[in-house]
Amino acid sequence: MEAKYDLSTIKEMIRTERVFFAIPSKSIKFVASRKLITETEAKEFIFKYSLRLDSNHFFETRKQDLGLVANIYKMTIDNEIWYIKFGIDEQDSEYLYYISFHIDA
Repeated sequence: MEAKYDLSTIKEMIRTERVFFAIPSKSIKFVASRKLITETEAKEFIFKYSLRLDSNHFFETRKQDLGLVANIYKMTIDNEIWYIKFGIDEQDSEYLYYISFHIDA
């Protein structure tokens, strides 16, 4: 299966800060804890590596709860495999929703 969302669209949403994290964000807290950085730095880390994604990092597309479809990417960061999962709500296509950003455990 191919990616549902175009990476150039995703990256533009990140650059223009049209991004939504659940509050509190498990992804931000996980990255902050794993990398021993602040939550603000963790958010920057997530954006930094999300902007580096390319089609070779695509892993799969998966339907989530409530009908949201998510693209999942897999990349190596500091010798660890990380999964990045996000989607765009069909009803509110203004925001990118980060679902998870975590290591392969």
